[in-house]
Parts: sequence; structure tokens; C-alpha cells
Amino acid sequence: MKIKLLSILITGIILSTSVFALPRMTLTVDRNMTCDDESTIGALYVDGKHIGRTLELPYRNNEPMISAIPAGTYKAFMRVDGKRGWRVQLKDVQDRTFIQIHVGNYQDEIEGCILLGDSVSKNGNQCMVTNSRKTVEMLRQQIASKGDLGNMTSDVEVQVIVK
Repeated sequence: MKIKLLSILITGIILSTSVFALPRMTLTVDRNMTCDDESTIGALYVDGKHIGRTLELPYRNNEPMISAIPAGTYKAFMRVDGKRGWRVQLKDVQDRTFIQIHVGNYQDEIEGCILLGDSVSKNGNQCMVTNSRKTVEMLRQQIASKGDLGNMTSDVEVQVIVK
């Protein structure tokens, strides 16, 4: 009787954890080019599917506000507030805080984060990404499609890999 009860209990635990496991999603930032102005250009993939192009500052020893972040794997969450609206915020970036993938087209909007757009262009002698709001909205929809909450998508476990 005790073994049968233990078996039922273990089966219940296994079923409850698999039923309630959060959907998972991986965002990959593949840095693949340096621009004339030394900014870092890359591509963003969601579970292997190309979503857009990224723009970051050059790597300068991970110094806040002037450097791209180190390559690595980070957990992330979504937030919606302020002038940037919906965005992905990375957790536990070494010696850095508030690192996000957010709306912005120009290098002076980066602030140490990652901008997302649909293509790379030039504005004078500076590189930029284009159609940032539209591309960030596409990313939001991709993440929201995995969960039920749409805007915040806190019910989706997101991992960001920066190469």
C-alpha cells in the first residue's frame, strides 16, 4: 500500500511539473561585423529563426555606457515602462545593470544595450539599424506567441545567448 501511494505521489509530481513547465525560448545575438564607426553589428535569432539586425557599441572592457557586454548566456525577462515601452532585459550581466534589447535606431540611443532593427544602414558616417519599432514589435509577438500574457510574457522563460 505504501509503495502504491508513493508511486501515485511521484507520478503526480512528474505530471504537475511537466504540465506547468514554462515555455522556453532562446534569443541569439550573433555579432558578425564591425562598422566604420566601430559599432558592433549582428543578427538576432529567435529559436534559430532570423528576426532582425542588432547594433551595439564596440567592446571596451565591459565599461558601463560605452561598451558592448561580454559574450555569454543570460536569463532575461520582459518589461513594459518608460519611453522605450516593451523590451527584453538581461539578468546577471557581469558588472552591468539594466542591459536590454530595445527600440532605437542610432548609436547615441544604445547606452550599453542592444538595439534591434530590420536592416543596417548609415546615417552620415555612423551605422544604424532601421525600422526598430516594427522589428521590436515582431520580437514581442514571437515571444508572446509562446505564452498567454501578450505584453509582459512573464510566463515564457527566455534565454539570451550573445556570441
